[in-house]
Amino acid sequence: MVLPESLKLDITSHHPSLLEAAEPNWYWGLNDTMIYTTRSGYEWLLGQKVQWDANESWLWLWRMNILEKVKGLIWLCLHNAIPTASFRSSRNLIIMDICPRCNEASETAEHCLRFCTKAQLIWKRLEVEMSRRNAFLEFRAWIRVNLRATKAIFAAGFWWIWRDRNNDIFNPNDSWSMKKVIMLARHSAAEYGIVKCTNQVSSHPSLIDSWCPPPLHVVKPNCDASLFEQQHLASFGCVLRNDFGKWLLSCSASIPTGSITWCELYAIWRGLCLAWDCGDNEIICETDCLEAYLLIIKDFAGMPRDYNDLLLKIAEMMQWN
Repeated sequence: MVLPESLKLDITSHHPSLLEAAEPNWYWGLNDTMIYTTRSGYEWLLGQKVQWDANESWLWLWRMNILEKVKGLIWLCLHNAIPTASFRSSRNLIIMDICPRCNEASETAEHCLRFCTKAQLIWKRLEVEMSRRNAFLEFRAWIRVNLRATKAIFAAGFWWIWRDRNNDIFNPNDSWSMKKVIMLARHSAAEYGIVKCTNQVSSHPSLIDSWCPPPLHVVKPNCDASLFEQQHLASFGCVLRNDFGKWLLSCSASIPTGSITWCELYAIWRGLCLAWDCGDNEIICETDCLEAYLLIIKDFAGMPRDYNDLLLKIAEMMQWN
């Protein structure tokens, strides 16, 4: 292995201190034992590369009783590691770093989730404190203050504002209304509150990694869809199991590309068809798509025709005996 010249210079210019009554030797001076450990070496490298502060504690975030995915998003934001326009511009992936939604400032993580005009309107409707006093807080302090004051609604709003921003960029022809974003945030906050109060799980139900069987004499189709827009590919899969967890039927296939919500609705419809084909009419259908679920349980008048066709089919099947 050939060492870089700069590393050779660092090694030869280093003069380690000798311990009393000890043989001359090399010692690691960054911990009390003077013995090198992987952890201390890693912390030293982080300090050299990204000005890492080993004494800075993130326990305030990891111990916060909010969804793990929101903790991860906050951690990435505070480390400037989410793909905003500013982040991508700094890596020469795009030329302009202007916010694509308001066109008023550079799109940093803080601007995207706090100062963007669209984000501010959502925070106001969610009744999150946006006073002048809070405006002077730096980004990290602003997040901590609001998590303490309105934990569930702030965490949900933080998540759905980021999702809304991504949807505006990647699905410009299917943008969400402010009313929908606010409804999604409030629903997520309320759902998490119910789960927390009943002590069922400490995470959102969609994050549970174990399958829950349906009640006695009821079957459960689990439905999911995937979409690869750049390759113009979409597919779905359904698995039908009974109350003992026994596999009954399954199906999967490629489907016409559409929005991810349309694909998820298609998967739900096929899951219901699978259950009926098996001769069962006591069904609990499980999906991980909140948007599809909300469309099914609410009035879907005014939706695009392709959505309406699927929603009408699903609504009709739900009325069958």
